[in-house]
Amino acid sequence: MTAAAASTRPGTLTLLAPAGVQAPTGGNIYDRRLVDALRDLGVSARLVEVPGPWPDDSAAAGERLCAAAADAVDAAGAADGSGASGPSAVLIDGLLAAGCPQAVGRLAAEAHLGIIAHLPAELETGLPPKRRERLARSEAQAMRAAHVIVCPSRWTAEFLSDTYGLGEAHDRGGPRLVVAHPGTDLLPAADRGPVSTAGEGAGRRARAAAGAAPPAVTCLAALTPRKNTAALVEALAAHVDRPWSLTLCGPDDHDPGYAARLRARADAPDVRGRVTVRGAAAGADLEELWRRTDLLVLPSLAETFGMVVTEALVRGVPAVVTAGTGAQEALGLGGEPTPGAAVDLTDLPRTLGRWLLDERLRADWATAAARAAERLPTWRDTARAVASAFALPAAAAEEAEARR
Repeated sequence: MTAAAASTRPGTLTLLAPAGVQAPTGGNIYDRRLVDALRDLGVSARLVEVPGPWPDDSAAAGERLCAAAADAVDAAGAADGSGASGPSAVLIDGLLAAGCPQAVGRLAAEAHLGIIAHLPAELETGLPPKRRERLARSEAQAMRAAHVIVCPSRWTAEFLSDTYGLGEAHDRGGPRLVVAHPGTDLLPAADRGPVSTAGEGAGRRARAAAGAAPPAVTCLAALTPRKNTAALVEALAAHVDRPWSLTLCGPDDHDPGYAARLRARADAPDVRGRVTVRGAAAGADLEELWRRTDLLVLPSLAETFGMVVTEALVRGVPAVVTAGTGAQEALGLGGEPTPGAAVDLTDLPRTLGRWLLDERLRADWATAAARAAERLPTWRDTARAVASAFALPAAAAEEAEARR
């Protein structure tokens, strides 16, 4: 870290994100909502998309990253009338930074620089092992060169500290790990499932909990081995003597072979007609799916947070997630009693069996989820954490807040 980069108070923040990402991934949503929320707080922030593909560890990728950052900082200086780049903060999506440690080092010498650790390369199951190992080494080097690492959860911060040695690096003047949980948008009470009075309920989820409709399970995630949706199909297939339905909703182009195998399994005689495998959903289509959902299940092998969990809770939908992942932390933000459960994957069939058989358990989880909504962080909370980490002008943020 240069003395200028370390001591100068930045006036703007530029977030560099991968270009052309159409799927509603957690990282894609986080980047855009963060910039919007920073602006809402009165912070000068902009999002700049950098052409891919990413992750990319070629020399050309590093040059693209540096050029995009330089152009963005110059544009920020022009926009504020200074005519010069001036002090600035640059925040890089981890997908871009992972393969470009030299470029990150160069940028860190010129600006207050951070990296968003959406999914460390070490956790990515969709890459060939040797490439994953190479990217993980490169990513660790890039993160050590940064000043701030923005983590979506405490789980992620601990993982990076333990796996990449970032805790020790910070002790030697390396990057500071900052937790900025993904936010939520609080919905009107009428859209949050059962009312918060114990024993009462409204809408389809309450009727399902009382046994008037087959319980509807949803997994909202990309159809990939890391999301482990095949395990959910098998867990429910162990209970074909009970009524249930399952919808697997998410991008199906990341691993076409895995998606094809899921579709073939869904057409097997024991679960045919119960399992729907579909592509990604958005807008009114997605909201309709949420209205039909009684339980979200996220059986991922690895998650840094799992934004879909808090998206479920804010709608009054409880969740079952994999224990020991960031998704367990997301579920815990809903408070006590827990609006669902975090379980070992070997325990998933038993847990789902209990939920299917026990009407009271379904009602209790649904009520806890409805109560959880107001306890969850908002995107303004996310923006405040990032603004504080970069020492972005507090006066503007406080003035904007006072006007509300």
